[in-house]
Amino acid sequence: MWFGWYSAIMGLSSLLEFTEKGIYVPKGDFYIDPIKKVKQAVITHGHSDHARSGNIKYLCTDLTKPVLKLRLGSKINVQSLAFGESFFINGVKLSFHPAGHLPGSAQVRVEYKGHIAVISGDYKLEKDGLAEAFEPVFCHEFVTESTFALPIYQWQAQEKIIADIFTWWQQNQSEKKASIISAYPLGKSQRLISALYKYSPYITCHPSIENTNIALRNAGVDIPILDDLFSITKNESHRYLVLTPTIISQGLWLQNFPHYELADASGWMATKQGRKRSTAHRHFTLSDHADWPSLNQAVLASQAETVFVTHGFSDDFARHLKEQKINAQSIDHFFTRERIEQE
Repeated sequence: MWFGWYSAIMGLSSLLEFTEKGIYVPKGDFYIDPIKKVKQAVITHGHSDHARSGNIKYLCTDLTKPVLKLRLGSKINVQSLAFGESFFINGVKLSFHPAGHLPGSAQVRVEYKGHIAVISGDYKLEKDGLAEAFEPVFCHEFVTESTFALPIYQWQAQEKIIADIFTWWQQNQSEKKASIISAYPLGKSQRLISALYKYSPYITCHPSIENTNIALRNAGVDIPILDDLFSITKNESHRYLVLTPTIISQGLWLQNFPHYELADASGWMATKQGRKRSTAHRHFTLSDHADWPSLNQAVLASQAETVFVTHGFSDDFARHLKEQKINAQSIDHFFTRERIEQE
């Protein structure tokens, strides 16, 4: 189904269409992070609300390729590119540029006859020491996420949050309790491992996280090798910081840890409402998404004539941008995305 009025409003120069299958580039006949099965899918990163199974062909960055094979199956038809490498699809020039969301995550730049659109995927501007640093890309049309696009969401520096986590971990050690953090298996977990391993090597993780670690290590990402979760004895379990996916943070495997304290590390922990929804004992505000100042900074850095807002507080952010005299509109009403709490 096509939304015919879109071209009439935006003009024929637009490279993008917003359809029930997702963001479509008609000149190239491909979709970016499609919601439904398509012939050619260009993927910004490996999170499940951006990379779905069933597409005939996939195109992604070199670091995202092993993640897609792990998550979607080793037999998928996937081609990958290095950051900045140009690739033509039906005359449309395409390239990937770092998004800073997690290792290998990309913004997609598409160009046709001098007109440029950038689809940002998910991104953050803060350098985390593991993901490639966000790269502003000039364009005429910019598609931005808006997961945390409210002024209340403003992050403290990563080094401050990591220091707080380590202090909590040390306190638990003194009380003979393991420190367990629920975190998304791709991105947040590797970021925490990389940052906290500098403080102490007593870190372990659930196998679903370690499988992702292995895929990224094999692709060249510098992720420390951890002690095996199930080799840790109960007598020494209190030394450890343990990473687990949120959905299984209450699993039977926790019986290996007779005494523990559970924490959440997420951008949603910035508000009282977010903390109330959490079942954890401790809450750390650490997100792999841009906060309010960074979202505004990214939009301005793109120098885009038109900004499309999706994936979050899209109506609020589009309204704010219009107040700043930026031609912006929310596009979430074109398609529905389920949100995974990976922030």
